[in-house]
Amino acid sequence: MNRHCVLTFDYELFLGEETGTALRSIIEPTDRIIELFKKHESKGIFYVDAGYLLKLKEYNHSDLEAIGNQLRELISIGSSVELHIHPQWLDAVFDGDNWSFSSFDKFRLHSLNSDRLTCYFLQCKQVLEETSGAPVRGFRAGGWCLQPFKEIGEAFDKAGIVLDSSVTPGLVKNNLPHHYYNYSGVIHDNVYRFESDPCEEVIKGKFRELPVTTHKIHGMTLFLNALMLRKYNNRVFGDGRGLYKADGLAKKFRRIFAYNMRTLSVEGMFPALFRYEYEKQVKNTNCLPCLVMHPKTISELALMNLEYVCRTSSTLSTAEVLDRS
Repeated sequence: MNRHCVLTFDYELFLGEETGTALRSIIEPTDRIIELFKKHESKGIFYVDAGYLLKLKEYNHSDLEAIGNQLRELISIGSSVELHIHPQWLDAVFDGDNWSFSSFDKFRLHSLNSDRLTCYFLQCKQVLEETSGAPVRGFRAGGWCLQPFKEIGEAFDKAGIVLDSSVTPGLVKNNLPHHYYNYSGVIHDNVYRFESDPCEEVIKGKFRELPVTTHKIHGMTLFLNALMLRKYNNRVFGDGRGLYKADGLAKKFRRIFAYNMRTLSVEGMFPALFRYEYEKQVKNTNCLPCLVMHPKTISELALMNLEYVCRTSSTLSTAEVLDRS
């Protein structure tokens, strides 16, 4: 099979006031993904929110063992387990039943000063390696927030991180303190090397970037897609809610008449539309499609889309991505 793609998953709870449970939002949906991977001999890269793992370890929570077992199973079938960090877990408290946050202002790594950022980064990497039993070489920033890169780059050097997958070409967001990134000038759709700026290719740069595939889709198409998802009762498996509320009607209405830039994902797309958008990417021989998903927001329809990819394309691990650069 000469069609290749990378399936990436942000392995995390919901990040709002209702985090959901590890069982419903992580373990059970990932088990469904593992079933598909075994059936089609596929693999993915799972970016694990290690700030959450540190909290589980702090509270001696039984979910840490269940997650460790699942991560080791993923590795045993050829998938990769890499680092993902949402520092807001520093402000998390467990009351015996639920997680609660005193603040969400540490959503970005940049909310920490330089020394604390590096220290926390190394702690997160260590707990992930202890939990999974495998070395970590890759990273994805929480909320895509990789910029400015200087201090994170220093943490990369100390932690031995060589592959990043945080850049979403063409996307821009400025919603501080929670979000900030600007990838408007990035045109890459395959793995490239960089040095001090993840948006600029450096032929012999010491880091590699695996950009997430983005695509433009018209608002009317998205509107029709939403109607079809509602008709087929497209419910996600996770039992929590995110940090941000849905856009208001006025903003949704404006989007209907414009093209919208989105990351490519099996989630939130009716199968016919997903296959059309995915095929556009794989027909570009210079492109390495990199899809982004979340076990917590996987649904039955999303699993249908995921199976289509697994059936029609060869999927790559971290090592195989690095071999291409």
